[in-house]
Amino acid sequence: MAKSLSCIHGTKPAAHPSELTAGFYNTVSRDGYEAVAEMFARNSCKMILPGMDLSDKHQPQESLSSPESMLAQIRIVCRKHRVEISGQNSVRMGADFFSPEHFPSFTHFVRNLNQLEMFSDDLPEEEEVVESVLLNSESNSRMQAA
Repeated sequence: MAKSLSCIHGTKPAAHPSELTAGFYNTVSRDGYEAVAEMFARNSCKMILPGMDLSDKHQPQESLSSPESMLAQIRIVCRKHRVEISGQNSVRMGADFFSPEHFPSFTHFVRNLNQLEMFSDDLPEEEEVVESVLLNSESNSRMQAA
C-alpha cells in the first residue's frame, strides 16, 4: 500500500506557518513529519512524495522555501521508521519536454533505468513479436515520409 504525502516546503521561517496551517506541528524542537512516518510504518504503507525534482536554487528568495531541506527531513524520519519512499513528478509533458534539445537528456535517463527481470509469461509470444516488428517498421516509414 502507498499514499501520497502533500509536501509544504516553506521551512525557512521559524514559525513554519504553511505546515502549521496544514496540520503539521513541525518546529525547531519537534519533527512534525516523525508522527506521519510512524503512522505510515504502523500501517506498512509506502510514502509517495511529490516535488522530489525541486531544488532550493529555483525557489524565489522571498518565498523562504527550501524543498531540499524538507525532503531531507522526511527522508531521515522515513529511514528511521523503515518507510519506503517513492517519488512523484508533476511536470507536464508538453511540446517543450519532447523538443530535440531535451531528447539527449531523456535518452540518457531511459538508458539508466534498471530493467526488471522478465519472466517467461511476461514475454510476448512469437507471433506477436513478428507482427509488432512489422507494424513498427510500417509506422516508422509513414512518420519519416511526413
